[in-house]
Amino acid sequence: MDDVMLRSVVRAALCESEDEFGYAFGSPSSLYDIFVKPVTDAGKVAGAEAKKTAARGAAVVRTAGEAIVSTLVPVLDADFDRINEKMRERIASAERDAGDAYSEVKRALGGKDAVMVALLYAPAAMLSLAAGSSAIKRLKRLFGITEAAGAQPSLAHASEEVRAAIRGGLQAAVKLAHGIASAKDAGALAAAVGKRAKNVPHDAKLGDAKKKLLANIAQRLARDAQTMIASGVPKRAQVIKDYGRAVSTIKDLGGDT
Repeated sequence: MDDVMLRSVVRAALCESEDEFGYAFGSPSSLYDIFVKPVTDAGKVAGAEAKKTAARGAAVVRTAGEAIVSTLVPVLDADFDRINEKMRERIASAERDAGDAYSEVKRALGGKDAVMVALLYAPAAMLSLAAGSSAIKRLKRLFGITEAAGAQPSLAHASEEVRAAIRGGLQAAVKLAHGIASAKDAGALAAAVGKRAKNVPHDAKLGDAKKKLLANIAQRLARDAQTMIASGVPKRAQVIKDYGRAVSTIKDLGGDT
């Protein structure tokens, strides 16, 4: 191979060394050393080129996998934010509808919003964890957990709404995870998180990409549960247990964190 042909090969290799996302897999100097440096053994040249081609192919797949994650994680975050916002709006509406009864219970709980939500989510279970509280009898009466008169229908309705809101949010997160886990190609993976596939690389390693996306969902749910615990909700509260079940389900799908 003469010098002109070698230089032609170098130019072609330089073009091939950048993928459609602008990632370069070799510098001009390193490619020059590989292709232009005098080599007497033609077999070694062929072997070196084959190894380089294989390495470049592996790098393309690896980079495509990273690209699909970086492309879809912001979309996934937006999906999760919408799920949480819908849940918060429904809870806030239930609290407003409960009116004075809600305010009375919240005062008894020291004004803690997270604890109030956990109580509304599962009143009987939550109150059983506070058996030594001085306000327990009053709270049981308000929620109609005892036979004493004075149960507030507005609190019963608020409890149903809060429970439905949180369970709906957890179910939506798990459904999103199922869609990701069952995706067979890049297009299906993009569709699972609500993104059109035209800008998503199709030669990605889907296994790694799906694992990272699933881990993202599991981690966000786990952080939400930890935030509630830090705000005073007992770890044994039913709402924390249900968050934990959702996290475990997503881990079983491949989102092991």
